[in-house]
Amino acid sequence: MPVFELNTRLVWGWDAFHRLPEEIARIGRRPLVVVGSSAAGTGLQEKLDSLCKDNLGEVFIAGKGEPDLAMVNRGVATGRLFQPDLLVGIGGGSVMDTAKALAALIPNPGAVEEYFYGRALKEPPLPVIAVPTLFGSGAEVSFNAVLLDTKTMTKQSLRDPRLLPRTAVVDPELGRTAPQEPVVYAALDGLTQGIEAFVSRQANFFSDLFAREAVVRFGQALAGINRGLPLQEVLADLAYGSTCGGVAMAAARLGAVHGLAHPVGVFYGQPHGKVCASLLPAFMRFNLPAAAGKYAVLTAALGIEAYGDELDKAAALVKFIITLNRKLGIPLSWRDLGVKKEDFPELVEKSLPSGSLQANPRPVGREDLFKILEENW
Repeated sequence: MPVFELNTRLVWGWDAFHRLPEEIARIGRRPLVVVGSSAAGTGLQEKLDSLCKDNLGEVFIAGKGEPDLAMVNRGVATGRLFQPDLLVGIGGGSVMDTAKALAALIPNPGAVEEYFYGRALKEPPLPVIAVPTLFGSGAEVSFNAVLLDTKTMTKQSLRDPRLLPRTAVVDPELGRTAPQEPVVYAALDGLTQGIEAFVSRQANFFSDLFAREAVVRFGQALAGINRGLPLQEVLADLAYGSTCGGVAMAAARLGAVHGLAHPVGVFYGQPHGKVCASLLPAFMRFNLPAAAGKYAVLTAALGIEAYGDELDKAAALVKFIITLNRKLGIPLSWRDLGVKKEDFPELVEKSLPSGSLQANPRPVGREDLFKILEENW
């Protein structure tokens, strides 16, 4: 029986960031604030200095890019010395995931590697406040933290319902200073997540409401960026889409795109959203026999002109994604993404354990992945 939970307090809207001190005070007195290495260049540093001074907090600066285990261990060491009573993650999905990982591991003994490879959390995680400054991952309302082991080139999640942020402060204004390229990649990740959650085998009526809205919001925003709209005119759509997509993803899981995107991104150092967007059309075509009806619903929701039966309308959605990718400079062949044929076996083996493959609307196995890689290389 499907279960759908909404347990995050959502503080949403322009200038919502100014509510953060009040939200911290509702939960604790000693925050460990996790920010990205670029925080000083985004206008957040002055706000953070004031925030930590007023709330007796400490700042941990996460590394650039995906949170790797060594960086998380450094954060855990900082946290165990400081002894916070809550975590605040201010940044993109990687920063918020770092905050969730620290919240899990500071109260629990041992190194992050133990938990990354299966040790269960015994002590409850510290509460988390998530504040996105880049919109797409939905990490502000999800209960997983995606981490990277650079030694084994393995990317996977710490996953525990208790990692769900206690509060999400979502302020579209915080995205205003981000460069356009990461904004676009984050939005493409969000669009992919919305589509995958909508057609997931674990989807239900309630998750579909949020997934559909995420697809519409990201589709509108990306189309606006393509038309040359200033970033500030699409920020509300991006912020709203991200939160909706995160709710849908947490409830319904994702699909085979994310199952393969993780190893591809790790192997070739490509941004996650760029990889997802490049992989998406091929897996949508693969899923057509199982998901044409739901793809057709999204075609209509996006206002894409399409005629014929469900399969024709679903194909129009695939064409829309390909056209969007082309205009945004996303590689249309995986060779251009940097994928190497000799890596196919390892990419497939790294993908197979992913829970995302299990939720894909059409069963996908080893031979399917090899065939899809060959056909789209």
